[in-house]
Amino acid sequence: MRCTPSPCGCASSLWSSARANRPARKIQSVQALIEMLEIANATVTLDAMHCQKHTATLIRKRQAHYVLCVKDNQKGLHEELQWWFDGVW
Repeated sequence: MRCTPSPCGCASSLWSSARANRPARKIQSVQALIEMLEIANATVTLDAMHCQKHTATLIRKRQAHYVLCVKDNQKGLHEELQWWFDGVW
């Protein structure tokens, strides 16, 4: 793992690489990492593979925020978000 301070010194980034051959193992690795880190008040960004209820719950339990990508294969969630954004913009 590598923690890199931002240029302004107000935040940091963490890049982690874990060897995992299967998508399920990658999801479990990220969930374990979330449980290990002090992330209170941080914003966690993850790609669509990690758009999982359990992952979001872990992040919120750690008093952090999240930005997750949502793709068409999450049909119900994707449609609900599309409806919401259509109403806002």
